[in-house]
Amino acid sequence: LKYKATNNFNNKKPIMTYSNLETGKNFIALLDGNKNYAGAAELLAEDFRFVSPKFNAANKNDWLTGFPEMHKDAPIFEGLVVGANDKNTLTRKGTKKVGFINFSLVEIIEFNEEGKIQSITGKRA
Repeated sequence: LKYKATNNFNNKKPIMTYSNLETGKNFIALLDGNKNYAGAAELLAEDFRFVSPKFNAANKNDWLTGFPEMHKDAPIFEGLVVGANDKNTLTRKGTKKVGFINFSLVEIIEFNEEGKIQSITGKRA
């Protein structure tokens, strides 16, 4: 992973921060590649929210408890795109097959000031 090191002159320790795009890619790799939900949860804000047609979570603990079961039948998504007007937002398009019907979806990932994932919203496109 790429990171940018900056100096924090208050405590003289370097701080490593990931770009939102790199954090988003890392989050998805932990979910899709390794099924490492606990590792992915480390990238979420404490007051994280998840909203989708199939599952909602009011905080990180709710997500960690319910998301792994829901993720077994996940949509197929394309790559992440940085928001045109808001660099704290990533989106990705996807499809979900239900029976003989394919639904178009969009997933919106929003970040807080600390670079943690604040919310993920999935909805029909």
